Amino acid sequence: MATKTVTLRLLLIGVFFVLLCLPVLQMQLRFCPEPENYENRELAQAPSEDCSLMEYAAGWERYVADNFGFRSYLIRWNSMLKLTCLGVSPVASVILGKDSWLFYHSEALADGNTVNDWRGTIPLSSAELVKLQEQLEANERVFAARGIPYLVVIVPNKNTVYGEYFPETIRKFRSTTRLDQFMAHMRRHSRLAVLDLREALFRAKPEGPQWCNRPRRPRAYASEGAPVRAPETLCTGPSAVPGPTRHPPPP
Repeated sequence: MATKTVTLRLLLIGVFFVLLCLPVLQMQLRFCPEPENYENRELAQAPSEDCSLMEYAAGWERYVADNFGFRSYLIRWNSMLKLTCLGVSPVASVILGKDSWLFYHSEALADGNTVNDWRGTIPLSSAELVKLQEQLEANERVFAARGIPYLVVIVPNKNTVYGEYFPETIRKFRSTTRLDQFMAHMRRHSRLAVLDLREALFRAKPEGPQWCNRPRRPRAYASEGAPVRAPETLCTGPSAVPGPTRHPPPP
């Protein structure tokens, strides 16, 4: 019995060391094909020898972190584990919604306030609304001086149109968003042409999702959505805006 226990322990130790060595062997020999890199960035390269000792060490650390064996598989398995077993998004900038819908979480990358705006937690002040109005009207005057019509078109975020697929853990604090504030302010105080596409997209929802909707795959923004025509009644300011016209370049 004791001999079997010792053998089992030695076997476990051997398997453990083999697993430790496998990434190093894979990194050097590439005996197992790695999946294609989809990180939208160049992986770190081995550092050159004509650099300082500190830079050389840091360069090797970056190289090993980006190229160690089975890295792509481990990242994929970690994502699958979080997604299928834990029901959470493996990417901080992506929110996993209902029915496998995916939503952009811009706050995670300091790239905006899509979620906080949808929740109504960051309303615009009166001074900010006036500043927006003045900036847009100044833009309009610049274009008008060259005979170019100026139309402000606001395309809503996906969670604005399909908020019913947002996870239950994210709830609205107030129903009014910053776009609601802006549109109400512009209707009262400006004749600038502003086109709000939300109503047109809401009306088109019964015809099917206006963004990519592939069966058994996460639904995300895509350019394959059905075209939606926005009526002129959704436009504040002038009721008719001329079509695009070619203008000569500025001198």
